[in-house]
Amino acid sequence: MTQFIFLLKLQHITPKHGPQITGGQPRYQIDDIVRVNCTSAPSKPVCHLSWLINGVHANRTFLRPYDPIIVGREGLEVARLGLEFRVRKRFFKHGDMKLKCVAKISSVYWQSNEESVANEKHQKIPVLESRETVVAKSRLRDKALEDNQLKDASTSSAATSSAATHLPLAAQHSILTTFAPTLLLLTLPGLAAMLPLLIAFFCQYCQFNIYMRQQQQQKQQDYRLQACHGCFGASSYRQWTRHIHPTDR
Repeated sequence: MTQFIFLLKLQHITPKHGPQITGGQPRYQIDDIVRVNCTSAPSKPVCHLSWLINGVHANRTFLRPYDPIIVGREGLEVARLGLEFRVRKRFFKHGDMKLKCVAKISSVYWQSNEESVANEKHQKIPVLESRETVVAKSRLRDKALEDNQLKDASTSSAATSSAATHLPLAAQHSILTTFAPTLLLLTLPGLAAMLPLLIAFFCQYCQFNIYMRQQQQQKQQDYRLQACHGCFGASSYRQWTRHIHPTDR
């Protein structure tokens, strides 16, 4: 048996690698169309290709056969087989779908390639809103919030005023007689502590006023003396100054 297989290998040129799957997507949704191709490596004779979905041979209506391509001087052939079908819920096992391509040459060669495809669940696409719509909605929301705040404030103020109005006169008199001495005691120490500072400030203020008044009088007197000196001359000015400021003899 081993010698028979060896003789078959001498008569056949097997592919150097397994089949290749192209055209697939990593995720599919229900009702999507799957279009994939399986291509074998060059061999002689040509490989026989088959498709399996989740380990089960695909329906013949899903298969898309193509003519083999001859390459090289040795006349090697490349096999191709397409798979096309609509995705159904039954094809996903635990959210996963397996697509396998098998390449075979009688009993001499057998290789496969498998790809796993995930189920992409339908997601609702959010509706895009224009800038004007968003601004209008935000303004309405802000206005409603302000109205609620004003309503709460008016309600609380009305409750406070009504409570103060309905307070008995005896209770009001009791509150005043209770807290008035306390407030008076709190203010008296403050006034006693501030009294020396107030007295010192008042004294400095009086001294400053006296000093400023003296300076003003001195300026007025100097101005009058200068005016008289310009009008009467030097001799008259000396006589006038002697009359105003007589010397002590």
